[in-house]
This record gives sequence, C-alpha cells and structure tokens, in this order.
Amino acid sequence: MAYVDRQTGTQRAASLASAAILQGGIGAILIYGLATTVLVPPKDGHLPSSDFPLTPPPPEHVPPPQPAASSAPSETSIDTVTSPLDTNTTGPTVPSGPPIASDPYVAPVAQPSFPPLPQPPHFTARGPQPLGDRARWVTTDDYPSSEIRAEHSGVTGYRLSIAANGKVTGCEVMRSSGWPKLDAATCANVARRAKFEPGSDTSGMKAAGSYSGSVVWTIPR
Repeated sequence: MAYVDRQTGTQRAASLASAAILQGGIGAILIYGLATTVLVPPKDGHLPSSDFPLTPPPPEHVPPPQPAASSAPSETSIDTVTSPLDTNTTGPTVPSGPPIASDPYVAPVAQPSFPPLPQPPHFTARGPQPLGDRARWVTTDDYPSSEIRAEHSGVTGYRLSIAANGKVTGCEVMRSSGWPKLDAATCANVARRAKFEPGSDTSGMKAAGSYSGSVVWTIPR
C-alpha cells in the first residue's frame, strides 16, 4: 500500500486505462466466441439454404403538407339549414269515372265553291220618257159639259202602260177624283195624246215600262 500511495496521478490513470482495455478485449472474445456458428456440411455435398428475416427499415417521416399562405382573409362557410320537403304531394284520391270515348274521326270538308260575282251592268235601266208638253194631254176643252154644270171637280191619278216602241197600250186610274166621268175623260185623252220615248234595260235594249201622272180638274171661269 505504501507503493501505491507513492504513484503519481499520471501513472494511476495509465494503469486504469490498461485494465479497461484488457477487460474489453476479454469480453469481446467471449461474445464472438459464443456467437460463432459451426456449419456441418450435408452428406450429399449441398449446402442448406435458410431464409433470414430482415428487419424492414423504419418508415420515412414525411411532414404533412402545409396550406399555402394567402393574403386574402379566409371566408367563413355558413351552413344553411333547409327544412325537409314534404314528399307527400298527392292530393285526395278521386275515384275514376267511366272511360271517355274518343270522338270519331271526321274527314275534312271541302270548301264550297261559289260562282263568280255578277259583273256590274254596263247600262242603267230607265223607264219611258214623255215627249212634248204634258199640259196639252188634257185641256179645258176636254172638261165634260155635264160635269161643269154640276160643278164637279177633283184630281185623277193614272198609270200608263208603255210598249217597247213607245206607244201607250193601257191606262189605269190609280186615284179617283170622286166623279166617274172625270176619271174616264182622264184616261181617254191621255192615252190618245201622250207620246213616249221607250225605256231600256241594263243591256241597253229597249224595254216596256210604265208612266204615272195626274190631272187636276178645275171648272173654267
């Protein structure tokens, strides 16, 4: 103990290091000697194959993607709550009536054809026209003497029938004066003296017609 106490600090550190190295070498020899595997070759000359499981490498740590920075403020989403629709949209059940019979097919009716409209006449129909002075058909000389003495007067209306050649073919009293002799004198003198230009139809041809007039019987003074 006196020898050890006399060693310096440097020598003491060197001794401790040598002892540690020696102990580490002995431990390594023991570990590798125990881990050595002795392979016995097979009799047929082939080496047996063995699969040694390999420990997979640990997964590579991949950081999660970070959202891109945006200068615009993020919008806050608003969930709109909508009430469920009532799917029962059918109304009350209506009993079906008898089937409606379809109308029978009706063929189109051809439009009726109309005859062409008549053309307007080229001439205007006109009646017979008197010729000469109508005041000369009946004069005061034709006044019956008996009617003058009886002081009978009045107005007789007449209608003459005129042929297509302009001749008077008949006379009819349309208004009586009230005195038969004055009415008879009217038709007798007018039918004898009256002259007419015959009338014409729409085609311009001469046509028969009639003429109406009157005679005023006044007692001469």
